[in-house]
Amino acid sequence: MDSVSEGYEGIVSTEQIKIVNGTNETNPLISGQRLVVPLPCTCFNNGDSGATTVYMSYVVVKGENLGHIAGEYRTTVNDLKSVNSLGQGRIRRRDVLAIPLPS
Repeated sequence: MDSVSEGYEGIVSTEQIKIVNGTNETNPLISGQRLVVPLPCTCFNNGDSGATTVYMSYVVVKGENLGHIAGEYRTTVNDLKSVNSLGQGRIRRRDVLAIPLPS
């Protein structure tokens, strides 16, 4: 599970992944098993508009920018900046962004 933790840029530890999934020496991870990865997240009040928005936590990796991330998840740079209170729109490796997903 160390490689899973590393894949999330180390913002979640191997021990945290083990605890959430109930894995240990007597109950090991098996090939093909679905894992829950407990990422830090921010919850939002969707307001009174009646529309529900679902947000995904996303860990920024080295070299990414908001334009790339917005295109990947079919949102806009302005939405990402607004939802994440980014002002200037600067992001860094290991930042955790809330990505609005279409419902």
